[in-house]
Amino acid sequence: MPRIAIPPRPRLAVFLSGSGTTLRNLLARQAAGTLAGEVVCVASDRDGVAGLERAANAGVPATVVRRKQHADRESFGAALIGWAEAHGADLVCLAGFLQLLAVPDRWENRVVNIHPSLLPSFGGKGCHGAHVHQAVLDAGCKVSGCTVHLATNEYDRGPILVQKAVPVLPDDTASTSRTTPPTSIPAGCKPMCAPRKSAFSPTPPTRAGSSTFPSSASAPRATRAPR
Repeated sequence: MPRIAIPPRPRLAVFLSGSGTTLRNLLARQAAGTLAGEVVCVASDRDGVAGLERAANAGVPATVVRRKQHADRESFGAALIGWAEAHGADLVCLAGFLQLLAVPDRWENRVVNIHPSLLPSFGGKGCHGAHVHQAVLDAGCKVSGCTVHLATNEYDRGPILVQKAVPVLPDDTASTSRTTPPTSIPAGCKPMCAPRKSAFSPTPPTRAGSSTFPSSASAPRATRAPR
């Protein structure tokens, strides 16, 4: 199947399952004129999450696609991708989306995932949010970070686009509140980095093709917490 060219300012569909912190960051960059793209639609697999409210407040079309209403992962993914296509999206950003998305062939290399660790460490099914950060602490790691990568039909696999490493401080917890000094962020990550919930869980931007935009890798698998 021929590759689909990504325009310099891609239209983004954001899929989420919770508070929509990455969506907030994307919309803030978009409003500031520093996002090389445009958020055109949002989808969630859960009702009533804050991410849907953020979309509504920004005037971005949003919908809920429930996994239990679909017979299998493929039909669930088809409904989500159909929503993105209906709004002319060029790329999908998985921003705290906890379901495994079935990526059809025509969307290969057009779905970007954000993960709160340095993949391939602490990735896979069950590794998300505070579970990842606690696993990092339990393993005694001295550094952690986040990864933006192209999504495939496996959890947290696919080519890595950008990573940002941060130190794990002695007094860190899974919910530590701290911000990253802008000067410490690599140039390729600056468009997406923002204050983060944990000292080692930044929310960086990502690059797809030639465009950079904000958007949410394996130490021992035994350290993974259940999803």
